[in-house]
Amino acid sequence: MKFILTILSLAIMNSAFSQEKTTIGDTTIGDNFTLLYSSGEKGTEIAKLIKPINQKFSLNTAALHIAKPNEDYKDAMFKVTLYEQDEITKKPGKKIITKDILISVDSKNLKITRTTKSGTVLGWLKADLSELNLVIEKPFYISFQNTINENKNNNVKFNSGGNPDDSFYFDQEKKEWYETNKSLEEDEEPYGWVIKCEGYYL
Repeated sequence: MKFILTILSLAIMNSAFSQEKTTIGDTTIGDNFTLLYSSGEKGTEIAKLIKPINQKFSLNTAALHIAKPNEDYKDAMFKVTLYEQDEITKKPGKKIITKDILISVDSKNLKITRTTKSGTVLGWLKADLSELNLVIEKPFYISFQNTINENKNNNVKFNSGGNPDDSFYFDQEKKEWYETNKSLEEDEEPYGWVIKCEGYYL
């Protein structure tokens, strides 16, 4: 699997930003939010498969759709990680980058899409990845992981209305990735994380 991680030349950057920004991933925004694998547990990590077309893609942002009470949660912190897709298991594999990308749940990083009558805020928690100058050609995973264990994070829930076939969670005890659509009880509906990224095809 071929990934390109390099500092882009000025000419390539100019070419990229002269094109229209593209969104890839899952943008389905529903009203279903899960308590399973919620952000209240330290180490909780969820991942979504992102599939660029067969063309170099300059990655700018990654975003997770969440729900939270109507206030800033500056102490609620998530780590964003990018993984290759393992060629054999098709699960998240080798990390594409080793740098920690941390993002707090506050008004600076959260683009609100709707506020419910009860005061719950729905919105995109967005991480800026532009400084990485990352260009990707193959399918890859974006994950969001809780980095602290505080009561505040219990109130940050994940939108579960996305494609279940491309969604995974990491079991901290077994140290293994599992598909969300294969971890269901008989009375549970399939669910998947709503994660997207933005960038430019080169």
